[in-house]
Amino acid sequence: MQRGLREAISVLTVYLVISGAGYTAAWEIDEWARNVAGAPLRYEDFATHHGEWVTPLNTTYRDVRIFELPPNGQGLAALQILNILEGFDIAEMGFNSVDYLHVATEAKKLAYADRAVYYADPEFGTTTKSSPVRNGARR
Repeated sequence: MQRGLREAISVLTVYLVISGAGYTAAWEIDEWARNVAGAPLRYEDFATHHGEWVTPLNTTYRDVRIFELPPNGQGLAALQILNILEGFDIAEMGFNSVDYLHVATEAKKLAYADRAVYYADPEFGTTTKSSPVRNGARR
């Protein structure tokens, strides 16, 4: 998403919440989105949008339960990275050491490779493959 569009959405969201979003506010936002931000967004885009409550995914990393949002976000990749890193003694490696940076980078590469193949936004697609369990203790 372009920086200007991202900022436009943030500003519009805050403005809607603060202003109470009456007709005048809606018209002003619509005009601003079209003319200032160059965004193809309209009032109807915001008016018809709804959030949804989802069950978070979780894993345990060194006896701490970590929760993340399910796909279509990056949460599952973060959980996979933690699962991989748990198989290594990071404290022994030392913060920002060559070994630590190497292991962390490889864990990220594996999780992001899985993300590219196995994750899908459930609203728009599905995957036909089973996602492997990435566990650093078994790699």
